[in-house]
Amino acid sequence: MKKKKKWIGLKKDVREGAMTPGKACMDKRKKKIRVTYEVKGIWEGKIPYDGTDYDTIDVPDAGRMTEIGAPMIPQEGLFVAIPMNAHLKGVEVKSKKEKELKGKFHLLPAPVPTPDGEEDRYIPDPDIYESDELFPGRYVDIRGEDVIEDTKVVHLMVFLCQYWPKSRKVNMLESIDLEVSYTVTKEKLRKRARVTEDVKDLVLNWENVGPVKDGGLDE
Repeated sequence: MKKKKKWIGLKKDVREGAMTPGKACMDKRKKKIRVTYEVKGIWEGKIPYDGTDYDTIDVPDAGRMTEIGAPMIPQEGLFVAIPMNAHLKGVEVKSKKEKELKGKFHLLPAPVPTPDGEEDRYIPDPDIYESDELFPGRYVDIRGEDVIEDTKVVHLMVFLCQYWPKSRKVNMLESIDLEVSYTVTKEKLRKRARVTEDVKDLVLNWENVGPVKDGGLDE
């Protein structure tokens, strides 16, 4: 299967493959965290399959939706740190900027499961592809709370474009501002263990949520 890709910068003079990691800033008094994410450019691709030329959209360092038969739109998972005695209250889109991409896009559906060694099979879900209802029709999902090496996090999934399947139009997200709100219990906060490189790589605001035992950070 031959694949072709070309780089499209969403802003002028953006270098190929440019990306901006998400950022987060905590306001402990208001129990809120402002999360920002920016898309600087995309790769547009073509994949011929069973007589149909499908389009792909990829964002540097981001993944794609894997719901079987649904368009594989780009998505980005973000881990936002909250205090260990906190619980997520909600997430709100405060602002966003979008850009309609030029042309028509017949986005590739996520493949159906196949045995190891067999080629992927792509069968579009007619309930989605024969409709012009906006897909996925939302910008962020809450995947839940977790603890990564002694740091409590909220896992968010941000959807980086919106798609009209029948019209084949795509609105690409250029930037988005989210507000994560939380509540806290009266549980006494304990100090975290030494912060590892894994936490610093995965968690946006790992330094916001409390002291570290003996003040140590892994260098």
